[in-house]
Amino acid sequence: MRPRMETGGRYNWRNQPERLIYLGKNWSGNGFWHQFSLVEDPEAVWCEVLDSDLENFEETPALVSKPQFVRRISPRQERKQRKAEKRAQQREGQPNA
Repeated sequence: MRPRMETGGRYNWRNQPERLIYLGKNWSGNGFWHQFSLVEDPEAVWCEVLDSDLENFEETPALVSKPQFVRRISPRQERKQRKAEKRAQQREGQPNA
């Protein structure tokens, strides 16, 4: 079963690493071809295929973002940071001279 191709959609050949963007069915030299560009170079046509070749494509699943790691600070740095915040709050509470 071939996926429904949407211009700008992301696809790949089955079991292949290249990630592609569908550019549409466009005229190219000797007829209309389904054109794809690489995700890394969306301006250039990377491959052209016939209608019958579309059954060998699958929609590329959305990438799951990598978890963001929180930078841990040492307990000593944490105490220093709390003291600095406390001093700043105390200064804000004092009237200007």
